[in-house]
Amino acid sequence: MVWRLRILFLHRNNQIIVKMKIQKHETPQQKEKEIEHLSFIQSNGSVSKYGLETFFEKTFNCLKEELQRLRNTIYDYNQHEYIFALNERAWVGAFNNAILRALPDSTVTLQEFGVYDKKHFIGRADFLVYWKDKNNKPLYLLFEAKQYEETIKSELLDDATEYLHTVRIQGQKYFDAEEETEYYKDKNVLVIPIAFGWIRKPDFLNEAKKYFEGGEKKDKSTDFCSLYFEGEHGAWVYGKIYDARESITLLK
Repeated sequence: MVWRLRILFLHRNNQIIVKMKIQKHETPQQKEKEIEHLSFIQSNGSVSKYGLETFFEKTFNCLKEELQRLRNTIYDYNQHEYIFALNERAWVGAFNNAILRALPDSTVTLQEFGVYDKKHFIGRADFLVYWKDKNNKPLYLLFEAKQYEETIKSELLDDATEYLHTVRIQGQKYFDAEEETEYYKDKNVLVIPIAFGWIRKPDFLNEAKKYFEGGEKKDKSTDFCSLYFEGEHGAWVYGKIYDARESITLLK
């Protein structure tokens, strides 16, 4: 950012009037720092069924702001595109921050917490969100996260049903282990597989942007998808919402 001083000389009644104005001017390099954002939320799917429109709309907007803060500070160097290559745990951390900024009065979050059944340690669940909607109704959102790099351009817009189902199975076990304990008993729980796909190969980003154009999609499974990018590099965040108490086979 640079500041420009503009000086105007005006002739009025044989007097010279000097006006000075300081203007903020963004350099071309700074304009390139702006992370852009495209978002899709399925209007007639599980997002609306469970009243999560506001949750995801506000969270995705705040995730852009979270990435922008990282871009302007920690990733403010020549290879800044690696902000989109965060590993799984870092993405969950950024997503967590976005949720708490977007909905500070209605959310509580927990990351990487141990899960046990009555006898054994099952593993560590990635991310749990407790959220109260506008009607003060609580929901437990159990996210199972995956991070990867997009490597096959021709498959970018394909249906994600099988992939998200596989991730859901892993997240489901953390609910099943504690379904009958006080942890989840009589509570409304949703299992949400969420993927963070890094996009960096030539022309991949333009192909990914087509997902947000109008018209019918090959992908019939995704409930939400948000693309963040700068220049030719980016990442998208997408997932599907499942009722934790509904059969896995029925929802495949």
